[in-house]
Amino acid sequence: MHFQYQLEDERLNSGKWAFENGSIKGDLQIYVDGEMFFNETCMKVVELATELGKWLGLARYGVQRGFAYTSMDHDEVILHFAMQQDGILLTSRLQNVELQKLLEVEDVIHAVTKFLTVLNMKLHEMDYFEKLDLYLHNYLSENAKALLLLEQNEYDESFALLNKLAEEQPSVQSLNNLAWMYLREEEDPKTAKCLLEELLVLNPQSYFPYSMLGEISLAEKRYEEAEMYLTKSLQFQHSEAALINLGIALFYQSHFEEAAQQFCKMTGYTDVTWLYEVFGWIKAGKFEKATAKLASWTPEMEDYVSATEIADVYVELNELILAKKWFDSSLTEGYFTPYFTPYLISRYSYVLMELQEEAICQQFIDAQIVLKIAEIQEIEQEPCEANWTELDKQESLEESQAEQVMLETLFEQLSQGYVPQYEYELYPTTGCYLFGCTQHGHAEYEQ
Repeated sequence: MHFQYQLEDERLNSGKWAFENGSIKGDLQIYVDGEMFFNETCMKVVELATELGKWLGLARYGVQRGFAYTSMDHDEVILHFAMQQDGILLTSRLQNVELQKLLEVEDVIHAVTKFLTVLNMKLHEMDYFEKLDLYLHNYLSENAKALLLLEQNEYDESFALLNKLAEEQPSVQSLNNLAWMYLREEEDPKTAKCLLEELLVLNPQSYFPYSMLGEISLAEKRYEEAEMYLTKSLQFQHSEAALINLGIALFYQSHFEEAAQQFCKMTGYTDVTWLYEVFGWIKAGKFEKATAKLASWTPEMEDYVSATEIADVYVELNELILAKKWFDSSLTEGYFTPYFTPYLISRYSYVLMELQEEAICQQFIDAQIVLKIAEIQEIEQEPCEANWTELDKQESLEESQAEQVMLETLFEQLSQGYVPQYEYELYPTTGCYLFGCTQHGHAEYEQ
C-alpha cells in the first residue's frame, strides 16, 4: 500500500482563508501492489492526514479500530478501513478496482506512517499553521524519515538529512547510508569509499559496508582487495550479490576453477551467472564440465541466457555443429538484424567456413553488408536535434562505416585462417545496503 499526493502551488496560493484554515487541497492517489486503487483531485489532504493520524495513534498501541473518512465535500465515506480477523479490507466509493485480498495491518500502518511523515515535512517547509507532529512524535528515527523521503522521490531532502546525520552523529548506520547514496545516487564511489573506510574503524557487525567496498574495489580492478571485502561480507551473511561478485574477483585473478565453483553456488537461471560458471570451467581447462553445463540449456531459458550466447561458447569449445545449430536457431527467429553485432556475425561466419559451407558463408556476409549499407543511409538522412547532435551523427556514421569495411573484408580474412577472438565480460551485481530500508526488510543498525 502506498499513498502519493501533490499539493499544487496554484491551489496553495489560491485563497488565504483556505491556507489559514486547513482547507488546502491536493491530488491523492493510493496504490496497492503497484495498481492504482484510489485517485481523487482537489481533496483535503491535510484533513485526511489528521484523521489518519488519530487512527494511527490507536493502531500503534494495538487498538484495532476501523477507519472511515468523510468530509464536508462528500456525504458518503470516502475512504474506509474495515477491520477483519485476518487483516484490513480497504474500500472507497471512489475506488478504481475491487481488491481481492485483505491488507496486512502492519503494511497499512507503515503506509500511513510514510504518508504522514513526508506530508508533515512538506507542511513544515511551507510553514503551514497545522502540523502532524502530534501523530508522529518519537515514532520515526531521523534515518527512517530520510529513507521515507527517498521512497517518495524527495531526493534532495533525503540526501540533505543523511548528510546532516553523518556529520552530527557519525555512526555505522549514518556513514553507511550516506555512502550508499554517494555510490548509487551521486555516482561518486570515491567519496563513498572514504565514508566506508571511516566506518570500518567502528567495527561494523554487518555485511552492508563490506559488500559496497567489494563492489567499489571491483570497479577499480583491485581484485585482491575486492576478494578480501567480499569474503568478509559473506562471513556475516550470504547474499546473492556478494557470492557473484566474489566469483568475479576470483575470475579476474585467474583463479578460474574457484570462480566456477563460486558461481555454481547460485541456483536456478535467474541471471547470467549460469554462463559465468561456464566461462570459469573453460578458462580452467575443465572442458567436460563446461560442455555438461551447456548441454542442460534449453530454449525456455532464453530470457536469461540467449541461444547466440550458447552458440558463441560452443565455438570456443570447438563444438562447431552445436554452435551452428544455435546460431541457426537465432537466424530462424529473425535476430540477425542491422543491430546484430559484427562480433557475432564474424563468429557465425567462422563456423560456416570451418564446416566448409563457404557459399552459405559468403551469402550470409553479403546480406549483412546490404543491411549495414541501409543502416548507414538511414543515419545520413536522420535530422539532428537536441538529443542527436551533428557530432553524435558523425560518430555513429564513422562506427558503422568501419563495421562495413570489416564485413567487406571478413570472407577473405576467414579464407586466410582468421579466427575471431572470443569476447566476454563479467558484470558485478549489487543490492540494497540501506539500514532501515522497509522495502527490503532491513532493520536499523544496532550497536
